[in-house]
Parts: sequence; C-alpha cells; structure tokens
Amino acid sequence: MNKSMAKTTHRLAMMASVAVLAISASLFGPAAIAEQGANSPQQIPQQQQNLQQQKQANQNQKLNQAVHRQQKQAELQQQQKLQQQQKLQQQKQAEKAQQQQLLQQQKQAEQTRLQQQKQPNQALLLEQQLKEQKLRATQQQQNFRAVQQRQAQLQHFDWNTYRPGQRPPLWAQYRQNFDPRPYEWAGYAPRQYVVRYVPPPGWQYQRWNYGQIYPRPYWQQPYWLNNYSQYGLQPLPYGYVWVQNGPDALAVDSFTGVILQVIYGLFSGGGSGGLFGGLL
Repeated sequence: MNKSMAKTTHRLAMMASVAVLAISASLFGPAAIAEQGANSPQQIPQQQQNLQQQKQANQNQKLNQAVHRQQKQAELQQQQKLQQQQKLQQQKQAEKAQQQQLLQQQKQAEQTRLQQQKQPNQALLLEQQLKEQKLRATQQQQNFRAVQQRQAQLQHFDWNTYRPGQRPPLWAQYRQNFDPRPYEWAGYAPRQYVVRYVPPPGWQYQRWNYGQIYPRPYWQQPYWLNNYSQYGLQPLPYGYVWVQNGPDALAVDSFTGVILQVIYGLFSGGGSGGLFGGLL
C-alpha cells in the first residue's frame, strides 16, 4: 500500500511539472520552458553549491582586498611615521646647529669684549708704567741733585789744611757706604776753554780712563780746579777733586788717586811753554 501511495505521489508530481511547463509555455514561450527545464529538481543542489562557492570566493576577495587595504594603510602610516621622525631629526639638527652658532656668536662677542677691555687696560698699564718711569727718573735726578748740593756744601771746608793722600774730614761719615759706579763716566767736552798750563816734572800726556789710578805728583793742589764751575764742571762726591791733565779734566779721589770721571778735550793750551804754556 505504501508503494502504491508513493507511486501515486510521484505521478502527481510529474503531472504537476508537466502542467507547470504547459502553463509556462503558454505564458513565456520556449525560453521560459528551457529555463524551467534547467531548474529541474536534479540540478538545484549543484546550483546551490555553485552559489555557495561564488559567495565564498566573493568573501575571500573582499577579505583579501581588506587585508591589502590594511597593509597599504600600515605602510602609509609607517612611511608617515618615518617622515615625521626624519623631520623631527632635521629640526633637532637645525636647533642644535642654531644653538652652536649662537654659542659661537656669544663666545666671539665675549672675546671681543675682553679684547676691548684688555686694550684700554694695556693702554692704562703702559701709561702707568711710563708715569712710574718718569717718577723714578725725577726722583733719581732729585736725589742726585740733593747729593751734589750736599757735597758742594761739604766741599766748602778749607782745603788748604788738607794734604793729598790723607783722608779728608768727615771721610768716615760720607764715604763709608759710597758706591762710585753711578758716577763713573768718560766722554768728550761739549766746548773748550783756553788756559795756560805748566805740567808737573816728568809729566807726559796720557789718555786716562775712570777706574785707573792717577799718579800722586800729578794731582797735587796746584793742579786742582777749585774754580771748576767756570768750566762747566759739576760738583763731585765728597773727597773727590777736579784735576787738570793737560787738555783733559779728571775727577780724582783725593785719598787714593782713583779716577772717577774723565772729560776729554776740555782745555786748549795757549802761549809757547810746553804743551800748555803757564800755570792754571
């Protein structure tokens, strides 16, 4: 009975299909019939499988496209990040270079300022040194003049009571710490004076210099130049006297005969007596 019912059902289905085909043919023509024939019950699972595959392919394509877009976006972001890093690095380098330039400018400005300060300081130092030198020279001149004045006053004692070769009065007081080196000098006279001169016995002209010992017979009192200022001669330290040696004037120690100063050519002889005729 069941088999008969199944057969009956199958027949009814076939009849329904034929009826549908007939109705489709009457309504849509042969194309509708062919399409209806294509969608037969046997072909429906294959179509569904194809649709499923097509859908899966579309999904895979969309997924691939999304992945590709994400990769592109990531690459773009990475590139932008690198560009930003490069830009920041360039900015840092520019700032560093600007700071170095600013430091260099400040250093140069400081050096210029120091040099400008140093130049006036050097000028002031040089000016101060010149002032000190002038002051020292003035003090030395004043001291020398004071010594000369004091010694000139001391030389006013009565030399007639003194004999060469003996220590003059106040010798120990004024000659104990005496240094002759600042007074040692030899040079030519700026002008000449005409005098008459009779040399000592046995005298012959010799060119003497400071530091040498002048023979005692040649610096006896008759040959002293007591009026030395008339010939432009300066006062001597205590115990020294000016003595004529032919054309020259010698500053001689009255105790030892050591020559302190020499002025060459101060005198020129006149008359006919020897080198210089007559006594001074």
